[in-house]
Amino acid sequence: MHNIIVTKCILKCFEMRLGLQVNFHKSNIDGIGIDRSEIVRFLKVLNCKIMKILFKYPGTQVGGNPRKFVF
Repeated sequence: MHNIIVTKCILKCFEMRLGLQVNFHKSNIDGIGIDRSEIVRFLKVLNCKIMKILFKYPGTQVGGNPRKFVF
């Protein structure tokens, strides 16, 4: 939990220094080897959503089974 709070503080400092704003409502998080209840606690602190396994990152599909991908 301490790392999540520090991460949020760093992002807030980024906002103040550069005049940009992190949109936490559009942000997603997930964890590897972390209990789901712990991630829910992180979501409440960061005010964001849980990440879906299959997602797109600049037009590229991430996650899922690549053998099922149709060209």
